[in-house]
Amino acid sequence: MLPKSLVDAAQGLAYWIGYESTLQPWSGVSEAAIRDQLARLIQARIDSGSRKVKREKPYRDFLPGFAKERLDLHVPGDSREPELALEIKRNYSRPLVAADCCRLARLIKGGPIRCFVVIAAEGKRPTKYSTKEGTAKTGVVLEGRGWQARARRVLKASPSFRSAKAAHYVCLLEVIKKT
Repeated sequence: MLPKSLVDAAQGLAYWIGYESTLQPWSGVSEAAIRDQLARLIQARIDSGSRKVKREKPYRDFLPGFAKERLDLHVPGDSREPELALEIKRNYSRPLVAADCCRLARLIKGGPIRCFVVIAAEGKRPTKYSTKEGTAKTGVVLEGRGWQARARRVLKASPSFRSAKAAHYVCLLEVIKKT
């Protein structure tokens, strides 16, 4: 089961991407802006006591052996939800998704943490991760040495039911140990 705070925040992110695309149709939303908005949405959904979403946390804080690499978002766990490591990517940066998955796979080996790549797509369905109906593809969508990524959920915001092609999508890819 996916953490509710992540799913709710991802749905809000899809709506927010649509809003930003309406305000500035000539330019795409930056990855940093997507990261910051997702952090705000997750923070609004979790207990704000000691759980604070951290941006750009160095990977070496989790495991030695990393140089300057930084995790886009880290969400501490609690008794209800697990610790989360999130990398954010725009749909057109597909070559970089595998590299993020490799880094996240190293975190999985280091301890109990759930790792996701969050794919944000403006006005175009991410065909590698979603079906024609706009749902998550089943099975493995990416794999590497010792890891695989599965599309766990696809959330969308569409201007109308007939224009699914023009919808804004957020895909949650979970990186897990290869089975």
